[in-house]
Parts: sequence; C-alpha cells; structure tokens
Amino acid sequence: MAADEETEIVLAVAKDPGGLAVLTRPMEILAQDPQVKVVWVAEGLAMKLLTDAGKTIYGGLPQGDNINSQTLVRYDIDPVWLLDEALLGKARLRAVVASMGAPNNLEGGVVREAVRRGVSTVIVSDIHGSALRADLSVEEPNLDKVLVTALDSEDARLVREHFNGPKAPFILVTGSPAFDKFANGAPIEVPPVVRNLIQSSRCVVFILGQDDCTTDFLGGTLDLLDSLGGSCLAIVGLHPKFLKVPELCNLWLDRVKKAKVPVLWATNAATTHQYMAASNIVISGYSTGLLEGPLLNHGPLAIAWSSPRVIANMEGAMGGLKVFPAVTYGAAHQVSSPEELLPHVQRVLELSEHGFRDQARAIIRDRLRVDGKAAERVAAVIRRHAGF
Repeated sequence: MAADEETEIVLAVAKDPGGLAVLTRPMEILAQDPQVKVVWVAEGLAMKLLTDAGKTIYGGLPQGDNINSQTLVRYDIDPVWLLDEALLGKARLRAVVASMGAPNNLEGGVVREAVRRGVSTVIVSDIHGSALRADLSVEEPNLDKVLVTALDSEDARLVREHFNGPKAPFILVTGSPAFDKFANGAPIEVPPVVRNLIQSSRCVVFILGQDDCTTDFLGGTLDLLDSLGGSCLAIVGLHPKFLKVPELCNLWLDRVKKAKVPVLWATNAATTHQYMAASNIVISGYSTGLLEGPLLNHGPLAIAWSSPRVIANMEGAMGGLKVFPAVTYGAAHQVSSPEELLPHVQRVLELSEHGFRDQARAIIRDRLRVDGKAAERVAAVIRRHAGF
C-alpha cells in the first residue's frame, strides 16, 4: 500500500454486486483528485466484478484454502493486519468506506477495527437497514467517527432508533448511487428473443427469487397463475447463491416443473431490469427489485409477498423491518396468499392498473431522491467526513 506522504488513502470494502453498485461511482469521483488513492478490498462476487473491470484489489485474489468456495468469503485478510498495513505506511489513511453485504464478514470486520482505532468511517447503505450489519456496539466510544449514508428517511430511522444512546453515528439521507441510472427515465429495451416469447401473454409475472423464503412466493404465485389458464406467463429468476443449496434448488425446480402456466427461465439472455421491463408484475419478498421495478419506463407493478417466513427473513436482513418500504410508501402492494394476489393480476388483465404504476414511480423517485446525483452526494459526504 505504498504511497507518498501527501496521498490520502480511502479504503473501500465490498462483497457483492449490491455493494459495488453503491460504492463504485463515488470512489471514481474521489479518485479524480490526484491526491486521493482509492484502495479496494474485496471478497465475494465483488472480487470478480472488480477484477473484470480492471481494478486492482489489495491482496489480489485468494488462493486454495484462503476462500470458501460457496460463499466466496476470504480468510487471507485480517482486519487488524489490514489496518496496520494502512496506518503504518507513509500514506495517510483518511477514511474507510464500506457497504454491508450478507452474510457479513470482511466489510464488518474492517469497519469495526477502523472505528476502534478512531478512523473516519462511512457506511453506504445499499438496502434499508444494511448499515446495522456492521454490528457496531451502541457503547462504542468512537461512534462519532462513523457516518451512514441512508437511502431515505425510513433507512435513517432504523439507524437512529438502533443507536439511541448518548453517542450515535452521523446519518445523512443521500439516496442510493445505484438508483442514479434510473433518473432520466430512459426506456429499457427488451431483447427480441424475450419479447417474442412473451408477446402472446396478457399478464407477465416476474418472480424474483431470494433466499429460502422464495419457496413461499414462488409456490403461491404459480398456484394462482395455474388456475387462470393460458392468459398469463411466469418469468422465474432464482438467486444463484441459493441455487447452490441442493434442498432449495430441488424444491424450487420441482415446483416449476409442475406448473401449468407457461414458464420462462430468467437466463443471461436478458438482464434483471430487462426482464422487469418485459413484465406487468414483479413479485418478491423484500428484494431491491421491488423498488427498482416501478422506476422503469412502463415498469411493472411491485408486489411484496408477506408470509411469516418472508417477514422473519426481512427483519433479520433489514434492521427489524416488518413491512417492505415500498409498501409503506404506497408504491407497492402487499399480499400473503394467492387469493390476495388475484385482484392485482385481474387489474392487469383488465388494463386498469396504469394509475397506480404512475403514482408508484413518482413516490419512489421522491422518497429515494432519484435525481442522478446520489453518487456525487455520497462522494462529497465522504470528503467532508474524512476532512480532505
């Protein structure tokens, strides 16, 4: 990590695509300053995405026993050693910036060690409540060295209510850099191969998979669509990490095989956003896709499935939330059974849902500050908090 004495080091830590989506552009903005050097530390899919983009990762790619083959958690970088390397070099470590993936490993470890040492630390939220995954103690004496960039007031509330003692992190609502790409409202082109496969269907439902709670909304949605005959089509996109779990993979594949409704598997023939743009409805448990979908030009209705398992998983992943934020805003519907889903599918078939879609888009743009400038705000916040 060698650099001259005038260089300001910013240590950026990421694990997954969601984390990179909120960190990459702010880091690029900071790196435009010749006196700032951004050093990436990564594990998980972030390692591959960064190296594919030509960026250097501190420590390189782990080898052999230094990585978990399923979770891509790396064991060759210890946060204490990492901070020693950074702090004992000639360059000045001015800030640690991290997203917080799940399961959390290196991101949280580096953040906790940085805060313990009194290093200015910025946690950039990529989903509501994700900042709490850092597992910082409410009794940590250096909490005033921590700043959280929140997606919206709901995200800020979760952090504020968790740290309700005499010391707490600073919280600023910046919106999400990952949503900047939706600001201009440009239409997303659906690949011809997908468009041709769905063109005869009057209601296309994109089932956006997550963790084990996918079992609930995958089965419930297919149960309803199976009962409606040939006017509907399901696009099924399952989370690649959980497809590696044999019992879940087999369970989900077995249910899809039994479906009577036509099913289109979401493959790399299109991106997730292109499948959303091709759909009338996107349904999931607590996926960020339920916030993204309504922002797409002619985007789908967002529907959050709220079975007990979904709610329990959401509470664990999103700082205790029991209701998905888009539902709280009035920008998504909440259902917990095929019977509750039915009227929303019927409105699509009757072409009577356009008013709600327009309303949802406007609400999310306002609540999440979707103006194309979130990355600039986050970069400015980092500079100000770090004092350079």
